[in-house]
Amino acid sequence: MLYNLSTMETICKRNRIQQSPKSARHGAVLVEFAVVSVFLLIMLFGIIQYSIILTSLNTMQQLTREGARYYSVHYADGQGVDNNETITYMQSVAKGSFISNSLISSSTVSFTAVPSTGVIAVDQPIQVSFTYNMAQRTFFGGFVPGVKTGTNNVTKSTVTLIEH
Repeated sequence: MLYNLSTMETICKRNRIQQSPKSARHGAVLVEFAVVSVFLLIMLFGIIQYSIILTSLNTMQQLTREGARYYSVHYADGQGVDNNETITYMQSVAKGSFISNSLISSSTVSFTAVPSTGVIAVDQPIQVSFTYNMAQRTFFGGFVPGVKTGTNNVTKSTVTLIEH
């Protein structure tokens, strides 16, 4: 069957009108994806941020445990141990972790007698504390509730007994 030109134009217009809602739907899918992807990206970066903070806290706790163990073992040997030697050991333990060696110094690590007598001796507990500025590990500072901008010091401590 042969159609004339006006009949063909009418058929084409009808086909364009019928296809119009489909192409409008493709645009709606794009807009919906844009809206949902923002929330998905925020969740993804939140999970990454939480993982970084949790790893840093676990590393800090492990460093204080290792420092307390090193201090108590070498103090009990009778050879004597100074704080700098223990800090150097903690720095060697921290190699390859999230916490850089330069951040572990005498200003961030402290050694104190637990009964607050000020005397560290055999058969007495000792506390090793490590303070770390967690603002160096956060990239959402101020945006995530509970995460401050600027200095955000976190302290982890371990208490151990110096035995002989």
